[in-house]
Amino acid sequence: MIYILNSFFEYIDWCIYTLNNMDASQLIWVYLSFLIIDGPRYIFSKVIMLIYDIFKEYCKGKTDVKKILTGEKIPFVSILCPGKNEQLSMPRTISSLLKQDYPNLEILAIDDGSTDKTWEVIQLFRKNPKVRLFRRVIAGGKSSAANMGLTLSIKGDIIVIVDSDTEYENNAISEIVKPFIRDPKVGGVSGDIRVRNWHKNLITRFQAADYLHSISLGRRFTSWVGTLAVCSGAFGAFRRSAVEAVGGWDVGPGEDGDLTLKIRKLGYKIKFAPNSICYTDVPETWTGWWKQRRRWNRGLIRYKMRKHVDMAIPGTKHFTFTNMLLILDVLYFRVILCYSFFFYFIGALIFTPEYVPLILMMTFIAYFISNLLIILVQLYYSDRPLEDAEILVSSLIMYPYRILQRVIRLISMTKEIMFRESYSDPYVPKRVGKSTIHW
Repeated sequence: MIYILNSFFEYIDWCIYTLNNMDASQLIWVYLSFLIIDGPRYIFSKVIMLIYDIFKEYCKGKTDVKKILTGEKIPFVSILCPGKNEQLSMPRTISSLLKQDYPNLEILAIDDGSTDKTWEVIQLFRKNPKVRLFRRVIAGGKSSAANMGLTLSIKGDIIVIVDSDTEYENNAISEIVKPFIRDPKVGGVSGDIRVRNWHKNLITRFQAADYLHSISLGRRFTSWVGTLAVCSGAFGAFRRSAVEAVGGWDVGPGEDGDLTLKIRKLGYKIKFAPNSICYTDVPETWTGWWKQRRRWNRGLIRYKMRKHVDMAIPGTKHFTFTNMLLILDVLYFRVILCYSFFFYFIGALIFTPEYVPLILMMTFIAYFISNLLIILVQLYYSDRPLEDAEILVSSLIMYPYRILQRVIRLISMTKEIMFRESYSDPYVPKRVGKSTIHW
């Protein structure tokens, strides 16, 4: 133990000595990965949004976003809840949807070829006038089940898609509908997704903090600047006319982001409803987390870099400035800088190996300080600061998690670019994946 402590303090002394003898160009090299990757996208942008919102509240006063919908003809909402082999979770999801304070809604629960007792256990809702049950003997995947629900939901002006393993706060539907009423140009709204099982172990805590960063705060920012690109399949709402105009859902994985982009191409706005909250369980093992993130990153290449890349090309039908920013954001921050990150460290190992320990230490310190700043920003917006603070404290030690996340992204994107592996993903039945258009 004493040897380890002595070695650590010797390492700190060496770092301080080396920094004191560096010129400006060498110091920039040490911090390069942080300055060009996480600084602009994840930190500076959120601080700018915070300053703007504080100034706006100071000038105009804080609006009551929880104001009950009154004095307006509120639209009818059809909630699509497809699921396969969810005998334990689907009843809980339906129960939470039945507790909604929104009056004009129906719930379409679709058993997509389950081989367990899902169909039997949801029968307890058969007599409820707000619930309609449907069963498919042969599974077709979530996209196919959602399209079936769209056809059957003849009354819904707003279509809400949910996961069958998720629970919803009592005002979730009321809040997710508000942007549609306020602005007829809104075509899709993303709800806020929080982690229900965050206290289970270290990986669930990391994911909970990640959700707060990337969804609760990240989508608030992209909605603010007009570049929001996904209404999650766990909780997303769409104007029915827009969904029908684009032909519904295409085959997943990543069908939620694909539908969102198709609706953006029609000229609709996509918004985030921060007070419309649901709770979902995240993978509780590193293997499960790896598989989930691998699937998400495949979809990133499949849709944003292939199918919808025309959104960023001037002169094309669907080009707009914000659409271009959306695609360039993915291309630069998710793709180019992912590869650059590893080239940077490989280059450091080859050309300046003596600086690698210093780079690792200083980058960790930069991430630690920046995470403290992001925690403060997140807590400013939070309506449950104590719980969020307990979750977000884990982000201070998430540096190895972030590195592993980039490894997954690098491997997944490379394989998708070379082999289009998303079309053989077990997320959908094999026959369905093979029959879809391979973008």
